[in-house]
Amino acid sequence: MENRQVKFNNKTNLLQLEEHMYHLVENPTANVFRNLFPYTEVPRIAFNDRVVTEIGDRAFYNLSAIVEIVIPDTIQIIGDYAFSGTSITAINLPEGLTTLGSNAFASCRLLAGELVIPDGVTEIPEKAFAFCGQLTSIKFGSAVEAIGPNAFTD
Repeated sequence: MENRQVKFNNKTNLLQLEEHMYHLVENPTANVFRNLFPYTEVPRIAFNDRVVTEIGDRAFYNLSAIVEIVIPDTIQIIGDYAFSGTSITAINLPEGLTTLGSNAFASCRLLAGELVIPDGVTEIPEKAFAFCGQLTSIKFGSAVEAIGPNAFTD
């Protein structure tokens, strides 16, 4: 597999994948990462020094070539279906995370090992980790009050 990476240019607010350039968001002050890759397959996503507070709905939906993602500590919200259908093998949710969308990691069938839900998350929504059958353990943060239907179904 070819090793391709996405790079951000904070001055131009553009994202670069090899020779292709993409706008980071519709509103560059919003700090929301939205679905930029409907036709692009890259195995690794890193946000580098970009200050992003939200990974929007379907940002990486069904991009099965993605096996690794480094989520920055600045992320507070992960939207619905954000990583659903990717091939990520592990995930470290940032301590500042407060909101997790429904189906956020659904059908990440290669996601394995221990999952740690940060203390700021109060709800694990519907199907958030559905069909992630290789997870071996889950540690819930102190604030988790509700677990939605089929949140961990396999």
